[in-house]
Amino acid sequence: MDYFSNDTERYTLLLARLHPVVEVSALVRPRLLLVAFLTATDRILMGVLYHTQKNMVQSRLRFLSSAHPVFFRRTRWQRGSDQLWFDDWKQKIVTEFTALASQLEASTAFHLEFPADATDAEIRDLLLDSPLAAIF
Repeated sequence: MDYFSNDTERYTLLLARLHPVVEVSALVRPRLLLVAFLTATDRILMGVLYHTQKNMVQSRLRFLSSAHPVFFRRTRWQRGSDQLWFDDWKQKIVTEFTALASQLEASTAFHLEFPADATDAEIRDLLLDSPLAAIF
């Protein structure tokens, strides 16, 4: 078990382990994080990111497996027309991820949403207060 003297160290390590699926910068903000555990060390991560300057979204998928090389895929940045479009697109991402996790017989899954206007501190708190902070 890792020992941390403060939340900044925990947060930095957690972001490093979630990268590139989760990115927190002035231009790129997380909107959704999905994680499915296949075994204690094998997992699938899916993130939805928002580009603040371009007003565009992107999904990123990463497989981490002890038996296979790491797999990473991302979509192109897409411009949505409105909140309804984004909600529909996000629901498709969740549905596809759920189907994939089920196909691969995932044992546990997490779903974490970030508000569109979340500050760095709010994103940090959401991640550190989630069960993922203890697992990663």
